[in-house]
Amino acid sequence: MKAMDSTKQNSKSTRGITATRAYKMEKKAVLKKRSAEETKPILAIYDEEVSAASAVPSVSSHFPLFGE
Repeated sequence: MKAMDSTKQNSKSTRGITATRAYKMEKKAVLKKRSAEETKPILAIYDEEVSAASAVPSVSSHFPLFGE
């Protein structure tokens, strides 16, 4: 029974990691697309994306903060 519980926990954590990786890849693609289309500096686009994501606690940790 313990082995089955461990398998379920590993499955849940793997899904979380996969979802996190997919989210990061999606955001990276958005940043690349916007930087190619817009004349704004990449950091300005990044700041806009961070401020939009910071309102959602579940994703705010995906954006590391840069020191100024």
